[in-house]
Amino acid sequence: DNIKVVAGVFLMKSIKNIIGNFRHYWFLMTQLISRDFKVKYKRSVLGVLWSILNPILMMTVMAIVFSQMFRFKVEGINYLVYLMTGIVMFNYFSEASNLAMSSVVMNFPLINKVYIPKYIFPVAKCLFVGINFLLTLIPWFAIILLSHVGLGEYACPINWTYLILPYIFLCYFMFTIGVGLLLSCISVFLRDMFYIYGIILTIWNYVTPIFYDI
Repeated sequence: DNIKVVAGVFLMKSIKNIIGNFRHYWFLMTQLISRDFKVKYKRSVLGVLWSILNPILMMTVMAIVFSQMFRFKVEGINYLVYLMTGIVMFNYFSEASNLAMSSVVMNFPLINKVYIPKYIFPVAKCLFVGINFLLTLIPWFAIILLSHVGLGEYACPINWTYLILPYIFLCYFMFTIGVGLLLSCISVFLRDMFYIYGIILTIWNYVTPIFYDI
């Protein structure tokens, strides 16, 4: 019982310290996110619009390949919505975890000059990609609505269950941060992780039911 009490107190102090650090370094985190946006869309004509166009173009290509050429379908479910959901969700995890993995290594010069909690960098990357993720939800919802006017074989139902999506996205975000933190620690000592993880993501992509029935 004493061990449980000590562990509980230690956990509460750790959470309190993390929250305090986020408040203290919030300005730095916003600057990191802003810098990433400027770098990503530098000299881009469409800029942030690519966050919306990219999943649409990707879905169009994959829909033609898998629904027309390979004749994949999910019985009773709108295949375009099913495919778009898989693409949007997996793309977020793939990009966020990849950027989080290299975030500590890429910021070595800054880390060596001043004290900054190392986990700030992976979290900032996940938040940066998270903003893009929220933008990709616009075409996702558009395709769901279009399914009601004849897009695809089946109409995607719209009901109260959509209200739990924020909770699902929050869990997904926390899971991605956890993976990103783990990868950022490993990559500091094992640079081969940058190449290994690319292979892991490719395998993960094909063993996940993104374009085929679960």
